[in-house]
Amino acid sequence: RVQPEVISSSGGEWTKQEGNCVIGNEVLHINPALDYNVHFPIRRGELNVHSGVGGSLTSVLTDLQDIWSWVIQFKLDIPLSDLKHYRAVLIVPDIYNRHYLRELMTLLLNKMGFGSCFLLQDHVAATFGAGLPCACVIDCGHQKTSVSCVEDGISHPATRVRIGYGGGDITQSLHWLLQKCAFPYKGCDPGNNSLDALLLQNLKHDSCHINLDVCGCTERQFLIQQPKLTCISYTIQMADECLIAPLGFFSPELLGVTGVKSVVTQERSTGDPQDPHDADYLRETSRRGAKEVLEPTPEGVNPESGGGGGGEEDIVVDAMLESQPGVAPQPTEFVLSPGQLLGLDQAILQSIDRCGSDDLKRKMYSSILIV
Repeated sequence: RVQPEVISSSGGEWTKQEGNCVIGNEVLHINPALDYNVHFPIRRGELNVHSGVGGSLTSVLTDLQDIWSWVIQFKLDIPLSDLKHYRAVLIVPDIYNRHYLRELMTLLLNKMGFGSCFLLQDHVAATFGAGLPCACVIDCGHQKTSVSCVEDGISHPATRVRIGYGGGDITQSLHWLLQKCAFPYKGCDPGNNSLDALLLQNLKHDSCHINLDVCGCTERQFLIQQPKLTCISYTIQMADECLIAPLGFFSPELLGVTGVKSVVTQERSTGDPQDPHDADYLRETSRRGAKEVLEPTPEGVNPESGGGGGGEEDIVVDAMLESQPGVAPQPTEFVLSPGQLLGLDQAILQSIDRCGSDDLKRKMYSSILIV
């Protein structure tokens, strides 16, 4: 129905805030005319480091410290001066940047003052929470979707993939589809009005589905409550838009209206000069150990005399294993069509295909955990 129904003469007032810092959902109800900078410290599954205001790594870490301190003080009722008696568990993404992890640990231990802390990958934490020994974990977030295979508390690096779309992109696609079908709320601007963004998100939660047996039009009502404006109600007919929008997870070309996306896999660590036991050290020591197993030192030869030649220490273990009979090489790169993203189903298949054995693949196909 194009004509709205008036519910009340006023949609309320903007939330009044005191102080220089506002945290949480209250940010969405602040008058946009006020002199605030809105910061999102995490974006698309990574620290939101950019060239704009508050985009430096130091600023992002300061924002995280403010958020965590506020939650600890006002939600958990724990004084910050008592944090030395507490231990923290930091949940990190399955695809991570070692430099960022070091900075986060410095933040927790040195700046916030926790007694101790250890890291845990989010997909590993999900299997622990679900009580599963192994699973293919699918994490569908607001701005990213990630997939990896976890076995006995270890996330296999070759199976990890993060795709730059999530629930927020489904919301934008739904809005675009509704506009094509004469959406009556012409002034809806989720990019600049946080209340409009919340309205579309609630409409998505109430209407969207992927049940192919449900078809036809359904009638939906939604309220528009804007501070100092008339509260009105619209009634609309929604049809295939409710089905097409969430199918963007499986056909990412439907999400082209929401901007450019990316596919991220676990990259090889470049080494850390401040960490004597970094990935380079572990890789070199594992090469030497594998060489000793595959090529035992003959009797009477001193292994430290260098008789084998210094160049042999650079032999790559993976190459030696591939040369052995019975060891099939595993795919190392996710296959992408030119100019296209991975659909969620293809991401799952390719992630499981990178498991080391057929038995492990069967376990992953029989245990898929959606977060």
